[in-house]
Amino acid sequence: MTHASQGDRLRILQEQRIDIGEACVMLGTAARPAHPSTVRRAMQRGDLEFLKIGGKVETSIEAVERFVAVKNGIDPGTARSDKDVHTPSKRRERELSTVDAQLKAAGL
Repeated sequence: MTHASQGDRLRILQEQRIDIGEACVMLGTAARPAHPSTVRRAMQRGDLEFLKIGGKVETSIEAVERFVAVKNGIDPGTARSDKDVHTPSKRRERELSTVDAQLKAAGL
């Protein structure tokens, strides 16, 4: 990832800000969050956007999502969360087709 410019980093002010501890939870698992030094290193390398606000280092949920997208080879501009994308299973598609046919047969 290229280093974020100051303008890019300022967008954190418009996003849902979180502290390093919350970023650790996002980057780890429920049982084992990422270590704070891992998050700080990503910030120091310029991989994870952050700001110092009131003596506290903050990032944002969106910045963490962009970081994860880039690390996984996904264009962060096109990345979407699971809540934005819904693809019904084949079984669900069959069920919906059956219901549509029944409604059509009933004249609805």
